[in-house]
Amino acid sequence: MNYIVRQAQFQAIRGNNCHYGQIRNLNTNKTFSWVYDCGHKDFIDKIKNNDKINLIVLSHFDKDHIDGAYELMQKNPQARCVAPYIDEQLGVLLLCKNIDSYDDNGFEFISELLLRNNDSERFMFIREGEENRNTTGRIAEYIKNVIGSDFWILLPIYYYNPSFQQFKIIADGILKEFKSLKEILEKLKKDRKNFQKKLIEKYKNLIQKTFANKSIAVTPNLLSVCMYSGPSKPCKHKIGWLHTGDTNLSNQKWFDKFKSAFSKYKSNVGIISLPHHGAASSHNPKLFDEYPYTLYILPYHRVKQADFSELPFIFSNRYHNICEYIRIKNGKFFCHSISLNNMCYFLRFGESHFCPFCYYIANKKW
Repeated sequence: MNYIVRQAQFQAIRGNNCHYGQIRNLNTNKTFSWVYDCGHKDFIDKIKNNDKINLIVLSHFDKDHIDGAYELMQKNPQARCVAPYIDEQLGVLLLCKNIDSYDDNGFEFISELLLRNNDSERFMFIREGEENRNTTGRIAEYIKNVIGSDFWILLPIYYYNPSFQQFKIIADGILKEFKSLKEILEKLKKDRKNFQKKLIEKYKNLIQKTFANKSIAVTPNLLSVCMYSGPSKPCKHKIGWLHTGDTNLSNQKWFDKFKSAFSKYKSNVGIISLPHHGAASSHNPKLFDEYPYTLYILPYHRVKQADFSELPFIFSNRYHNICEYIRIKNGKFFCHSISLNNMCYFLRFGESHFCPFCYYIANKKW
């Protein structure tokens, strides 16, 4: 089989992650394109008119991760959306945290997601544990049906923040006054400006009352979806990506689940986006031990943090435009290149390659 795979990530100075990927089966001339998070409109403007998007995966619902989702879904009627499943309590907290940041399109998109309880033709929801098998199976089948091959997979897993238990009382307090999530959304649609103000005020009062002796000002990220994009079988070339969204890998229990979920594809992973835009509070140093020969994506404003400043293999620029190109010819890797801001940092033809990152490991200098 012959394939061309392209993956790219745009990373603005303070987040706004967008990842774009495409695999083309040269034998069938069929293409499958996907997006993981779409929070930067400059990047969305580049891809929305050039390629048909088949799948949009949202890690969570902060504005800097979903800002372009509504537009992409409108421009690509064939596209399907994969998002974390949200129950009523989580939905209430999500609205209270983010409602004042959404524009009208963002609010319409979020409202549609929050009111859905089951998968549909265009929407699939990631759930915890065994419940997730159905969704990942549907994604694999979708890719295979489009390009006529199961060579490439997208494997999302659901991160559920244990601190949600602390915030249930907040959600219950809001629901006690406003009855249901559906009613809250209806009131926002009728008079968003005034009701939004009332909702946020109620939320803040409950936060202060519940956490009077703790420095908690806003709801933390209570969920996030991590995702592997790469070959469906182990291979010796590190051409897969791991996307971590705003996951908190510092939680050891979750980190163990993270390792277990992606262990089968560990040898394939060549690039990882550090969780929560590289925030030290979400980082686990054991990640570097688990994936030692890997390139890590880190936003510019995080570079000087003690946790990361001495580590190699971190793309650090004011704006990231990281692109990877892979050519598979007759089942063998013919060409593999990685570039940053249009400068090539890695190039391989067949088994011969020049890689500055490998040179750094051997010589401890550039």
